[in-house]
Amino acid sequence: MRPAMLLRWLFSPLFVLLLAIQAACGGGGGSDPVGGNGGGTPSFSLSLNPSSLTVQGGASGTMLVTVTPQGGFNASISWFHSGLPSSVIPTIGPAGAAMTYNLQLAVDNTALAGSYPFTLTGKSTGVADAIVQGTLVIQNAGNPSFSLSPNPSSISITKGSSGSVVVAVNPSGGFSGTVALSASGQPAGVTVDFSPSSATTSSNATFSVGSSVAVGTYPITINGTAPGAPNASTTVSLVVTHLSGGTQITMIPCLQQNDVIFFAVQDGTGPWTEVAGNSGAYSFSLASGRGAVAITLRDQVKPDGIYTMVLMGSTSELAMQMQEPCPSFQPVSGTYTAGEGHLVSVALGIAGITNFAALAGGGNSWTTSTVMKKPLGDLFAAESIPGGATLKCILRRDIPLSGSNPSVGGDLNFGGAEAFIPGSAAITLSGLASSGQVITGICHLWNPGLDVGVVGSSFSFGGGGLPPIAVVPASKLRAGDLQGITATAMPPDYATSNGTSPMLLSQYWMATPQDVTLNFQTPATPPTVSLSQSSPHPRLRFTSNFAAPYSTSFIFNVVQVQGSTSSRGWQILMSPGWINSGGSFPVDTPDLTSVAGWNSSWDLWPGVNLLWNTVNSGSSAGNARVDGGRQWTCNYTAEIIP
Repeated sequence: MRPAMLLRWLFSPLFVLLLAIQAACGGGGGSDPVGGNGGGTPSFSLSLNPSSLTVQGGASGTMLVTVTPQGGFNASISWFHSGLPSSVIPTIGPAGAAMTYNLQLAVDNTALAGSYPFTLTGKSTGVADAIVQGTLVIQNAGNPSFSLSPNPSSISITKGSSGSVVVAVNPSGGFSGTVALSASGQPAGVTVDFSPSSATTSSNATFSVGSSVAVGTYPITINGTAPGAPNASTTVSLVVTHLSGGTQITMIPCLQQNDVIFFAVQDGTGPWTEVAGNSGAYSFSLASGRGAVAITLRDQVKPDGIYTMVLMGSTSELAMQMQEPCPSFQPVSGTYTAGEGHLVSVALGIAGITNFAALAGGGNSWTTSTVMKKPLGDLFAAESIPGGATLKCILRRDIPLSGSNPSVGGDLNFGGAEAFIPGSAAITLSGLASSGQVITGICHLWNPGLDVGVVGSSFSFGGGGLPPIAVVPASKLRAGDLQGITATAMPPDYATSNGTSPMLLSQYWMATPQDVTLNFQTPATPPTVSLSQSSPHPRLRFTSNFAAPYSTSFIFNVVQVQGSTSSRGWQILMSPGWINSGGSFPVDTPDLTSVAGWNSSWDLWPGVNLLWNTVNSGSSAGNARVDGGRQWTCNYTAEIIP
């Protein structure tokens, strides 16, 4: 599902059901908390971070101006200010991320000390002005001096490799000289080279680590000297890892309609390190036996929709993720004939279901797309009454997926000899603790490399049993086919219970169509979700119970939305290799601010409501998608208001 569409459904009962089904079916990918529905009169608002800035005479400082659009606003903005003394020169320009700007305030060394409230006004044609208040605190210019600051302050380098840190020169007291840079404290086999070796603003410090250097952490001092100013120094923590780094892993992130803008890896509980891509592939190594990967994505359609997905698992589990090259998407189209007003669903190969309403007279057109992972694909189509039973199905096998628009074999005629009446399976429910449940039943058809989605569905309200559900009869199946029967129990207050009322899912996979008893497990203990940090960017800490039967995997989603074009989000996925033997322990959304390549504008916004959702999953075997396999999930959701 496209990120913008996902966000529209996030935390609705239907979205949470689909998320739970995805986890139960072992589907890949992640939620894409991007976009949202706008509307109303175009307008925008402004915010400053920080709202109060202290600058010494002869120096400068920067505030981040964030523009929050409403009602589809996307026009250019002119900037005006008032309240600043004439000894301050303001400059405003883009900050890199969409709708953010840097307001730089340069203070002359003759400026009078004091506190200066000021107003920044944004003007745009056809909309109301937006105003934000800030304060500039000017301190007396002291003796000329400078300080040094590295970015990042910690760098991890494998033996025999090199890496760079940017060392910034921060002047104060009217200092405007050139600083000579050097390093001390490095072990034998480590060299530090500066480019340039004397700098006025910044220099790149390149650390080269020889293959004989012992693995460990080394504090290295960066020294700066300049005529007429006191010497200054700072420290960079150099982390030296194994020459091979352990197991080598290459990932090829392939996430639809998203661009990878940042990739980092954590070896065990060590520091996060940026990984550079090579033609869409990202290679790294893990020596500790487990680790985490952070992938930050920008929506291609709405560039200010950004989220970060974190995969946490054992080395072997991570080595199995994102191994295939990105497939192409093949458009497919055709026609169908069905009863007027009926709903027709079509899927071909590895693709999502596409639904169409049938019109009178037949010859209706349909179009969908399939993922080109296999040369052949199976087409499944179903005719149903909207909100009711599945009437007829069509299943075509081994369609060649080639050409600009593969031929699927003519009209899908649900009144013809090809169409068949689906079978029926009775569902018995057990283990529900109360009658105040909303129950849904869904059936999937699957074979290796193919998931054609929903076959049929039925709905009932209350705690009773389900009516029979449509299944593909045995005469239409072949070796390797499985059908998954799923039921979800969702209490009416699921979305409003502040994370204490769970939605439960039970699923059963079968090779031969049969009546099924779906057993619901005792809910997992509700998670504890809190803010471990509110500013400059929120950090969330969650503690979830990983006890059986929900000890296979865990998903944590958090999303923020501003207007129709901007959103931020995190998704953390924990595998069995990370959860280990279960139990309960806290997990924080990672702090990547000190990692080279990370942009703080990609992080969560301060002061914006946070919607979160958790999914605990477990199965009766290591792989639930086998004949007789069962899987269960327990989901909670709530909102945090910073």
